[in-house]
Amino acid sequence: MNNFITFSLFILICTGCNQNNGNIGLLFGKWQLTSITNENEYTYHSAIFYNFQNNIIETIYVDNRQHYQGFGEFVHKNDSLFIVMKEYNNTVNVELPGEKCSFQINELTSKKMTLSIYNKTWSFKKY
Repeated sequence: MNNFITFSLFILICTGCNQNNGNIGLLFGKWQLTSITNENEYTYHSAIFYNFQNNIIETIYVDNRQHYQGFGEFVHKNDSLFIVMKEYNNTVNVELPGEKCSFQINELTSKKMTLSIYNKTWSFKKY
């Protein structure tokens, strides 16, 4: 029994949260959607968050009483970000234009991210 516990702890330590040799890139972490703009419109946001880890995305909408979550997968390749939501409540507005999205990455730093889709620009700040 002790060998099983020791082996289980060893596997748990080796497969912990830090994957990819710690090289998780600039996209990793929690991002707060701050605005969506197009030629004629500016929309301010403060209650929508996107979390990126490995290939998983979590969307969160927070109102004054509760929060709503969605989960999916993403691929970050060059200047593109592909998102496919797997568990998605389309009645909750997290501003995704659909369950499958293909964004152009305009800027990605350790503090700021801007994405484009359908002639709109999405601005995020690292939370």
